[in-house]
Order: sequence, then C-alpha cells, then structure tokens
Amino acid sequence: GTAIMSYTDGLMEQKMRSGEQLGEDGVVRVASKAYGTENPVQSVIEKVLDESIEKRFADDIMIFWLERETLRERQTPRWFSPFKDAAVRKSAG
Repeated sequence: GTAIMSYTDGLMEQKMRSGEQLGEDGVVRVASKAYGTENPVQSVIEKVLDESIEKRFADDIMIFWLERETLRERQTPRWFSPFKDAAVRKSAG
C-alpha cells in the first residue's frame, strides 16, 4: 500500500521534550511509525503528544491521511475518471 499525509504547521511547531519543535524530520519519523496501524491519524497524534512538553497541542492542527491498500490478487493500480463515459459518448455522437 501507499499513503500520503498532509498537515498544518501546528503539528510541526509542537514543542518536544528536547526543547526543539517537532519539525519535518519529526513528522516523517512519527508518520513512518504510524503507517500500517489501524488508525494512523490517531497514532500520529498520540506519538507526538507522548514526546511533547505539553499534553495538548499549542496550536490548532489538521491531519489528512489517505492510504491506498493493494489487493493481493491485483498488484496493478486501477484508475477511475468520472469523465471517461462522457468522452466515449461525445466521440460516438
């Protein structure tokens, strides 16, 4: 499978016990650990707060996680376009 994660700056700017902000490297580290878990967004939140000075976020955050799971019997991607049928009808007409 494959995943993409998008987030707001409040996640990267969270102050950690080390005194430093989480930063991009920290986001990559916690996202890597969260990948493959049942609820990766919750896992990211818990991992960041476990290592934070505060037990809540100092700023508002938003995390978007999109994951594509590969079926074992089909390893190639399948693409969908809502415009495909309209294009076929237009070329036939």
